[in-house]
Amino acid sequence: MNKNPEKKEKLDSTHIFLQFLMMFLTLCFLIGASYFIQDLIWPDNFKTIISTFSGGFSLIIAILFLYRSFLKKEDKGKFFAFGALFFLLGMSVVVGSRLELLTTPYRVILEFPIILILLTLFLFLILKKNWEYDNLTFWGIFSISLFIFARLFFVRSFIFPDVNLVEFSLVVEFFAYIAMLIGAANEVYETLKATKDAKKSKKK
Repeated sequence: MNKNPEKKEKLDSTHIFLQFLMMFLTLCFLIGASYFIQDLIWPDNFKTIISTFSGGFSLIIAILFLYRSFLKKEDKGKFFAFGALFFLLGMSVVVGSRLELLTTPYRVILEFPIILILLTLFLFLILKKNWEYDNLTFWGIFSISLFIFARLFFVRSFIFPDVNLVEFSLVVEFFAYIAMLIGAANEVYETLKATKDAKKSKKK
């Protein structure tokens, strides 16, 4: 999720520290909140509503990535692929929410390989250290960490009968899409700014 680090300067170390501190505190808050939110009475159709919003945000992310792919030739194919991926993901979430497929016990079977894939991707992005050069990589890491926690909360609800975190898992997943949306919007903004600055330089 980054441009070539050899051609980019490192981000400010304080900026990087604050980003990861925010992620760490957010994840700690989620762990703490999961112990106190189980008795919360959720509104009717909450699962369908929150999942529909998540799917909608995924479609917006897809549009932003597709737009980014046409703004600059650099990494054009990569961002087009990101856009196509989030479009398919968004459509599946929206359709799944309408058919009530996203909160059934049968979904638990799929969660374990998904968690392993997300963990692998999370570790890959952390160890590769592209977050030192690119804000989008950090937001990707943050989003993936939220997706992992959302799935852990979901699985926990079906493994332990006294745990009720299905709705909470969907809320965490919703914020995972928001994190990715922020990253995608920031990427588009930075690309537009870089393009505008390049045009000004050529005029001079």
